[in-house]
Amino acid sequence: MISSALEILIVHSILLIVYLLFLRKERDYAFMRFFLLGSTILAFILPVLTIPVPILASSQEAYGSLDLISFTQVLDTITKEAIHENSILGFSVWVWGYILVSSLFLFQFLTGLWKIISLYRKSRIQIMKNTPVRVIDGLSESFTFFRTIFMGCHSNNDTQSHEIILCHETVHARELHTLDIFSLQLFRVLFWWMPSTWITISELKKIHEYQADSKAIKTMNSDSYTHVLIANALKSSGLGLVHAFHDGSIADRLRKLKQVPRRINNNKSLLLTGIVIMVAVIFACEPSNESVNMDLNKEENTPASKSGWSSENEVFSVVDQTPVYPGGMKAFYSELAGKIKYPKDARLEGIEGRVLIQFIVEKDGSMTAFETLKSPDDRLSAAAMAALRQFDKFEPGTVNGKKVRVRLVLPVSFEVS
Repeated sequence: MISSALEILIVHSILLIVYLLFLRKERDYAFMRFFLLGSTILAFILPVLTIPVPILASSQEAYGSLDLISFTQVLDTITKEAIHENSILGFSVWVWGYILVSSLFLFQFLTGLWKIISLYRKSRIQIMKNTPVRVIDGLSESFTFFRTIFMGCHSNNDTQSHEIILCHETVHARELHTLDIFSLQLFRVLFWWMPSTWITISELKKIHEYQADSKAIKTMNSDSYTHVLIANALKSSGLGLVHAFHDGSIADRLRKLKQVPRRINNNKSLLLTGIVIMVAVIFACEPSNESVNMDLNKEENTPASKSGWSSENEVFSVVDQTPVYPGGMKAFYSELAGKIKYPKDARLEGIEGRVLIQFIVEKDGSMTAFETLKSPDDRLSAAAMAALRQFDKFEPGTVNGKKVRVRLVLPVSFEVS
């Protein structure tokens, strides 16, 4: 869980930085909106999106042929049992704190939604400029929620102002800007601790207003539009889930009104696409359970081709007989369940993930040359290695009937439950 959250933070932050560097000053508001939303979606799904990449190794460096899937499945159960024995209510103080803050943001979200529902019930339908509008007595500001436009009653003197505001809010409704904010507010409930979440919401709201202004002003007198925009500068709806005519920095919106929207440069578009693909590949790729043995000096990479090896200390990956633990692998699993200990401090901090431990089974069956290939935390790899060092000897592997040194890799899964 922690490793996935960290990955979301890194990917979302990287893509947000790319936006701030290359897109923030552009005027292709549709593309800018797409990039911010796409970045958030990509960051959210990458932890569960895995592109298996076979491990490449020479015949002297390739990993052994242990059944990694079987090990992982059994060790998942082992670690969960170990955690249960040492846990206090199953959660650390940090987890309870996270749940509390997330609950507050969820309450805020639901409260805002309820206010909108209440306003809807108080409103009445009215047709303005061939557009259905929910009119509310006493409402001083106007706003849009999905495809519903809310406006207050107006006098005849306010007719032009209301027409301009209605045109602006119609763009919000047509473009479904509320869907963006609605989704990101829910995203914030889970990822409120990420600075990139808050910046993304702020930037997206600006883009919505710039886009609505640029489309609405095409059918309006620019001086009248600017006057109404300034006149509504100090109003506030107090609702985070809606779009209001007065939202955003008035100075920035007036500046953007003087600029003509234009499509993003093709070269920059290709560059950004390349960056996004590169980030996705880097974070989605994960070593698979299969290894590809490469031997550039021989035509074949089989045990038979090694019948005349030159070194007594050579380490093999492809062998006739894989090293086996006395009593079978079930006995190995059972013994490992009693030896492995989840580090208490790492568990309380919510650190989890899979540790890959590489080791060599010597000709006499002893285990040597322990090495951590992958680990979310040094404490987890140390715990896994400490458990493996306590094992008795394996039955050594063989090639052509002769005992040889064999390199193996063992995955140990730690999971906070």
